[in-house]
Amino acid sequence: MGKFKKYATITKMEMSRQMTHRFNIICYRVGNFFEVLVPLVVWTAAFRGATIIKGYTYDEMITYVIVGWLILYLTASYGFEEVAARLIYDGTLSQFIIKPISFLRYVFTLGLSRSVMAVFLSVLIQAAVIFFARGHIVARVGMVEVIILLAMIFMALIIRMLYSILISLAAFWTDEISGVDFTASTLNKFLSGAYFPINLLPVGFANFAMATPFIYTLYYPTSIILGKVSVAEAARGLAVELLWILVMYGIIKLVWRAGLKKYESVGI
Repeated sequence: MGKFKKYATITKMEMSRQMTHRFNIICYRVGNFFEVLVPLVVWTAAFRGATIIKGYTYDEMITYVIVGWLILYLTASYGFEEVAARLIYDGTLSQFIIKPISFLRYVFTLGLSRSVMAVFLSVLIQAAVIFFARGHIVARVGMVEVIILLAMIFMALIIRMLYSILISLAAFWTDEISGVDFTASTLNKFLSGAYFPINLLPVGFANFAMATPFIYTLYYPTSIILGKVSVAEAARGLAVELLWILVMYGIIKLVWRAGLKKYESVGI
């Protein structure tokens, strides 16, 4: 119960802090709207004179873009990598070495708390987009698919949070992680299928993307909604996603220990 209260306090403080930066969050969400609008315009132009592109109808592609980005927003970390890295830069990490609270649990809680308002606004905007495009939205799911889909989205959130934590730990070896964060974020979106469906890529690139955890954070769940993935394939994807969570957690623990040794070696 004591541990729960500690993390509940962290959650409350971070959510309060986010409320003081409402305008900044709203500006980012407006940018999110244009992130969705641009591919919608591009694919609308691409489908002029074409009924099917690489197995996708126009309605399926519109659904892929809108629903895919909705899932992306639901599972985003909203830049908490920089916040977590700052704890290392300013020496705050030393507090976690002597206090009975886990740094990794702290930043995970911080990331989730930081996302609440941003997720709410992003979903609100995306819901409006879905409403106006409702005539083009395709959904071919039954109850089993919905259950698998919800589980996959939840684990996608964990994967992306673990990935963000891993990026923030680069602060042990560099004075600035913004470049690392930008590259990692772009790679994440590319390999997850945010820019276009993975199966539109050449076979070699598609196979590489299939071997990463990111494909299960957007492409796979969206394909489930479109009915392009069977229940058996979806369940297998769920198992692979769980495996990736365990692998990424193990990598984070190794990087954390290595980084902590470097951190302590400089006398902090």
